Amino acid sequence: MKKKDYMPEKDGDFDVLQNNVYTAATTSAAKWLIPQELFTALNVPRQRWISAYAAYCNPAARTSAVTREKNDAKKEYRAALRTFVQGQIMHNTQVSDAERLAMSLPVYDRIPTQAQPPKTRTVMEIVFSQILKHTVHVRDSELKGAGKPAHVIGFELWRRIGGDTEPKFEEMQLVELATRSPHTLEYTSADRGRLVWYASRWVNTRGDKGPWSEIISAIVP
Repeated sequence: MKKKDYMPEKDGDFDVLQNNVYTAATTSAAKWLIPQELFTALNVPRQRWISAYAAYCNPAARTSAVTREKNDAKKEYRAALRTFVQGQIMHNTQVSDAERLAMSLPVYDRIPTQAQPPKTRTVMEIVFSQILKHTVHVRDSELKGAGKPAHVIGFELWRRIGGDTEPKFEEMQLVELATRSPHTLEYTSADRGRLVWYASRWVNTRGDKGPWSEIISAIVP
């Protein structure tokens, strides 16, 4: 069976992944022993992609030439990013499995027969006692206490900011993969008083996702 490609085809998903990888890699370059010149080389196609994608995201200026440039920039950057990820992250012993999953990259499971997809749901509670902050507490629907199911590395946290009615899961955006609970999110003064909708689900060491939690909401204080 052909393995699923970790490099997304959809523009928005690819942009999220590339940003996660580049940000994490530049932040941890010293710890992961990644030479600076590799970032210099990677940043050339990256900046082309950022510029082309920004232009494409403006419907009023989206011409055939803009679309073609976006596609060409993405093709070039995908190839460069894949080479970087394979050479500097996937087989780098300085990078932990949790760090790879936080970048939405796959983990090479050494005991694949034991790591089954999560079957239980996450249960969330939002604490909003601090101004401009939400603290998300996550536990398992079947376990007592704050423990995670076996082989679970953390949970995906999704949200939608604004709106008076409960959104569908596909209308929400992935915030990040959190490896610990509680997890705090900070907002700006412009968000104060807005309703934020949250959902989450477990992720195991192979990147398998569990069932969705209930969607809950909280006001930004």
